[in-house]
Parts: sequence; C-alpha cells; structure tokens
Amino acid sequence: PSGFTPLPSNMAIGATWQPQNAYNVGLIAGEELASVGINMFIGPSLDVLEDPSVFTSNQLATQSFGSDPYWVGQMGQQYTAGLHEGSQNRIAVIATHFPGYGSSDRPLNEEIPTLRKSLTELQQIELLPFAAVTQPPLTATHRVDGLLATHIRYQGFESNIRSITNPITFDAEAFARLLNLPIFTSWRQDGGLIVSDSLGTHAVKRYYDEINGTFPYRTLAASALFAGNDLLYLDNFTALGAPPETSIANIKETITWFQSRYENDPAFQQAVDAAVLRILQTKLKLYDGNWELANVHASTFTPSATNDYQTILLTIAQQAATLIAARDTGTNLNPPGPNDTITIFTANQLQTTCTPCQPAPLISPQTLAEQIITRYGPSGSGQIKTDNLFSFTIAQLGTYLNASPEQRQQPNTNPSSLPSDLTPNPGITPTPLPPSLPYQIQETLRQTNYILFALLDADNTNNIALVKQFLAQRPDITRNAKIIIFAYGAPYYLDTTEISQLAAYYSFYSHQEPFIDASLKTLFQEFPPSGSAPVDIPGINYRVFQATQPNPEYPLDLYIVAEDGQLMVPTSEENLQLAPDALLNIQTGLILDRNNNPVPNGTIVQFLLRDQNDNIIKILAEVPTIDGIAYLEFDPNAQQQDGLIRITAQSEPVTESGTINISATGNAAIETPIPRPTITPTPTITPTLLPSPTTTPSPTPTVTSIPLTTPPSVPSEPTLQISLSEGQMLITLLTSLMLITAFTIIFISTNTNISIEHKFNIWLWSIITGLIGYNYIQLALPGTPNLQNWPYLGTLLITLAASLIGPLLYWLFRSK
Repeated sequence: PSGFTPLPSNMAIGATWQPQNAYNVGLIAGEELASVGINMFIGPSLDVLEDPSVFTSNQLATQSFGSDPYWVGQMGQQYTAGLHEGSQNRIAVIATHFPGYGSSDRPLNEEIPTLRKSLTELQQIELLPFAAVTQPPLTATHRVDGLLATHIRYQGFESNIRSITNPITFDAEAFARLLNLPIFTSWRQDGGLIVSDSLGTHAVKRYYDEINGTFPYRTLAASALFAGNDLLYLDNFTALGAPPETSIANIKETITWFQSRYENDPAFQQAVDAAVLRILQTKLKLYDGNWELANVHASTFTPSATNDYQTILLTIAQQAATLIAARDTGTNLNPPGPNDTITIFTANQLQTTCTPCQPAPLISPQTLAEQIITRYGPSGSGQIKTDNLFSFTIAQLGTYLNASPEQRQQPNTNPSSLPSDLTPNPGITPTPLPPSLPYQIQETLRQTNYILFALLDADNTNNIALVKQFLAQRPDITRNAKIIIFAYGAPYYLDTTEISQLAAYYSFYSHQEPFIDASLKTLFQEFPPSGSAPVDIPGINYRVFQATQPNPEYPLDLYIVAEDGQLMVPTSEENLQLAPDALLNIQTGLILDRNNNPVPNGTIVQFLLRDQNDNIIKILAEVPTIDGIAYLEFDPNAQQQDGLIRITAQSEPVTESGTINISATGNAAIETPIPRPTITPTPTITPTLLPSPTTTPSPTPTVTSIPLTTPPSVPSEPTLQISLSEGQMLITLLTSLMLITAFTIIFISTNTNISIEHKFNIWLWSIITGLIGYNYIQLALPGTPNLQNWPYLGTLLITLAASLIGPLLYWLFRSK
C-alpha cells in the first residue's frame, strides 16, 4: 500500500462541496489503479446518509459523500469521470450500494436490514444519486459501467404496507421493478452491468439459515442470477460456522452445477447468455474492442510532473476542515502557548493492510505530539514546550477511568526490597515503584490546560464510548481545561450535552497525513476552517436539508434573456422595448444556499404576478432550478391586465427579489432589491494542477450587463455558539457582591455620624469599583496573567480589593 497515494474519504470530499475535488481524487485513483492492471473499481458509494445515528449504525460512516441526494449524485458523477479519465477509460466503475443503503439501521455483518419505504419514496431520495450516473444525456465518461446491488429488503415496496420483499438481490420481481424505471432503462439497455454484493456475507447466511436451516449456496447463486445480477461476487461462500476451506469446494460445485443446468435448462441458458454478453461488452469497451493479450497488458499510465498529488490532498484537507461547535469564539479558541500543557488521547484503532502484515494503528499515538513538536516546539515556532506535551491512547484513558482509587495512588516503595518478615531494615533503601498508568494520567490531567481527542469512527474498540464516559464522569476536568475534539471520522457521534462541554469540536473526516496537518494548523489558527458538514449532526441540530435551502440573506436576482442567450439588465433609465407578441424569457441569478453553494437541482422557484401595490395576483409558474438557476418563458400578451405588469420571484425562505416591470407600451425595466447585502467574496483554495472535469454544457447564459453576485462571507455551517458563562465564575461574582454589601452595611450602620445619603453613596461606589475590578481580571488586562492560574480565588480577591477603593474615591471627590 505504500506505493499508492492515501486518498481522502468520500465524506471529506463532500465537506468541501466542490465536485472538482471528487474529480481530482478519482483521477488520482484511476491513474494509479490502471498502472498496476486493475480494471474494475467497486465504488464510489452513492448512498445518501439520510439519518445518521449513534445507536444504529450501518457502518457506512465516511464512505458516504453526505446526506443530500443531489450533492451525492454530483460528487459521484465527477468521481466517476476522474476514474475513467485517469485510467484512460480502462477501469469499469461499479457504484455502490444500489438501491441505497444510507437509511439502513444495521450492518450486513449482522443481518439483512428491512426498510419501510415504497418505490415512490426511494425515487425521491435513495435512487437520485444513481440516476445522476446513469441517466442520459450524460457522456460515457460520467456514466458508471455498473451498479453493485446490496442485500436489503423493503416493507411496503409496492405501497402495500403488509408486504415485505425478499432481499432485493434475490427478488426477481422487485429488482425488475427497479431496473425498469425510466431513469435506468436506457442505461441498462446500453449494457449497464449489475454486480451482486457478496453472496457469502453473514447477513445472507443468517437469513437463509433461519428459512432453510442451511446455506443453499447453489440455488442462492441461481436466484441472484435470475434476479438480474450479471456478475456474482462469491466470498466466504460457506455456511455459518463451517471451516473456511469449504468455501472453495462450494464455489467449484456451484460452477459445475451452473454448467450442467446451462446445457439442460433453456431459461437458465438465456439468463446466463444475457449476463455474459454484458460482461464481455464491458471488457471489450475498456480495451477499445481489442482483447489481444498485448493490448490488455499494455500500460496506459504516464506520470505527469505537473500533477502534485500532495498539493491536491492538502487543498482538500483544508477545504474540508469544519468547525462543528465552539463554546465561544473568544479566549476559548486561542491557540496553545508556551505555558500551556497539552494532553492528547488518540483512538487506538488498528488496520491490517496485507495478509502477512501485522496490524498497525490508523493514527499512531505519537503522531500528533511529534508533529506539534516539529512545527511548534523549540526547533519550530517555539509556541510549545516539549515538556508540556503528553500522549496516551483512548484505551489507556479507559484504564484510568475504570481504575479503583487505590490503583490511582502512587506506591512509595518496592516490596521486593523489604525483609521477608516485612520489618523495615535501616540498611536497605526501598526502590520506588514506577508510577502506575492510572496515576500518570491522573497527575497529567491535573496540570493540563488543553485536552485533545483524536477520534475515528465507532468500532469495537469503544473509543467513542470511553470519551463519552470521560465527559460524563469528570466534569471537574472539563470545567478547568479546554477540551478539543478532532473527528477524523464521521462527526455525528456525540450528543448535545457532550458537545456543550467542549471548547471546540472540529471534523476533518479523514485520518491521512494531510488531514492531521490541517487539524494542527486549525488548532494553531494558521487558517480558518471553511468546510461545512455534508451530513446531519443531531447533536447541534444541524440538518443538511435546511443548510441547502436558499439563503434568506440574498434576494433573488431577475434577468431578461435576449435571443442570443445573453442577459439583459435594463434599468428604469434604460428601458428595453419588447416586440409585439414577443415571448419574454426570464431567469433568476445564481441562487445560493446557506453554505454559499448553488442550491440543489429541483429547488422550487415561484414566479409571481403582482399589482402596483405589490400584492400577489397569481402564481405564474413553479419552476425547479437547474444548476442553481430557474427559467421562465412568459407571454405578456396573455395577461388580462391593464397598465403595468410586475413580475417577482420567491423560493422559500427567500421572499424578496428583483422586479421586472412591463408597461402597457411594451417597455421593460428591472428593479433590484434595496438594500442589497454587502458582498464580500469568500476566499477559497482551488486546485489547478489537474484538468477540470468535462461536464455537460450548462444552459446558463452569459452575463453582459451586471455580473452575478458573489456570496458574502458568512460563518461556515454548521457552528454552534454556546455563549453562557461558566456557573462557577457567576457564583464568584455574586459572592463578591454579597460580601461587599455585607461589609459596607456593617461599616455604615455602626457609624452614626454619616448621613443616609452618604451611606448610600458609599455602598454604591463600593459596588461600582468592585465590578470594575471583576471586569479587569476577566479581560486579562496587564498584571492579571498570574492570577489566571487561580481564576475563582483571584477574581474574588481582586473584586473585594477594588470594592475598598470605592469609599476612598468617594470621600476624596467629596472633600474636593
């Protein structure tokens, strides 16, 4: 694996919201796979992660591009184009997991999931990304060569809620209904290949074991063929509990049985012939019809000196970096300094990259610490002291959390150095025991200012569960230290209460070196995180559906399209004279969502006819957007209206737009919304080292008068600002004020020579100067840094001291 470029996850690409990045990653994968002779790629995943859940995970995690079907389709389309062009069309791209696995509530290594969804509902979400890579008029570059059908069954598939299909890969009737949908028919007729998911997966074995009491491997393969699968994936093809070596025997027996049945069963022969024809057509297409061995083995890989893959990946890592939540944007997000102690806990998940290889951690426990020392330690920028940096695994944190009080104590002597009768001997110096792990972690946490958690996806190592346990059991630490989480996997595992305890919560979606690099640069504020989560995050109530709605800060622009396709923007001073009986072509400007990306295709825009008082007369049309723009063909002469015709547009939640005014004499002018938002371009890093993807030409006309607006710079979604002050500091303030009041009352009540007016003024001045002292230390003004080490005691003392100055100042000013 060291010979290949480590590529980011699909979710990391999705967090950039730039299909160009999907194309670039696909291009790299295509070039490298083709260079070693690989001619089929199982991916990309086109699953819409509709409802991520901590408790019921289908284990897709970062394999998915996101939760929005439109954007998943766009990313999959460009990833496919990159794979094809990078391999010079010598790789067959097989998108997964048809007809959609994102709503599943369990992984296939447990059992086959059952979803309550009708075919109509599937067409609204799950099937849309697959349509994006199969429907005409896509070029061959953007169309996938095949779809991998996964094992899933549906309740209410044909609108009968009591009816449940078999697993879709073995249900000929239900699978045919899917493939005969208009969005797939032409692709299938053109040779689109269906590849089955593994027929030996645990879920399939369990399903048929419960029905038949055995694993019917021969009939199982035949059922998959008759259902419409052309290429059957046989892996671990044996019964539950059977020795692995029986898998090879079962595969051989199944092939022999297929040969025999092919010779004697015309229907079976027809099914085999149809599948083999599609497979051979796919192979021949990859090699331009030349199946000669020399041509098949010929390498098409020519490395280019201009393609700097690492620059591409660093760019994607920076564009994907997402601030999920922050306690506030003030001092809690300051980068660590020389006097800060940092403790890092790293997820201890292992991977095995080859059969003889030993398992290795996805992220080494020392990786973050080593990079911090290299860049920000004494030999780097000098921001961090080496002695102030500690690293542990999250498993070691679990050892500390589950240790007894005795195990967290430091033993003083080594028992082996004492006499056998346990009587201390003055002539023997006891040897100190090395500190226990729980004690080490306990003492480290007592002095730490920053606690970093490097998290990956949920798995059987319980890393995420241990972090949850730490946040629940040690609120004393969470109050006194800044806890920061770097999610190098999916971002949705923590709940609202847990997130509220964090100083900051970042997601990077991938664990490769460029993403660790980006996380540390984010911590030390070398660049602001600009990504937006492509999936729902229940813990901060972030929903992709809401994030991809039109941004209400931007009124809709309206343009009149000339016959040559250019946009005319006549103003009230420069009217456009319409020809009699002419149709008026109108379009909106580019409609942006809350993440400042074009809204998904199909976003509804209403074109409205209004009177002179801006009242709606009627809805002219409800038009879905194409590439973020809506179009309307309008006949002014068809409107039974005297005088001025006024046309506006809206797309919820945006209700404001420009206005096209058409007079009775045929003059047209456009009013722009006032006031307009302040336009500030959002800086982005666009990779230019790889060629841009070839796409179907967009119908968007060229702007000739007023350019389309550029989105203003807004905070990247999703962010959660938690602005409540810590309770301890509030209690400190109230305690100070109560003590000030008590001291003042005691003083003035015992002094009968002072008038009521002066007594009130003394109390008031004491309160005012006490509050000034409190604010002085909270703002960390000169002279207070040393007091920050004792925030509550220091605040109390400064507040009380300042309150004594008040009466002195009052008498000083009074005497003058």
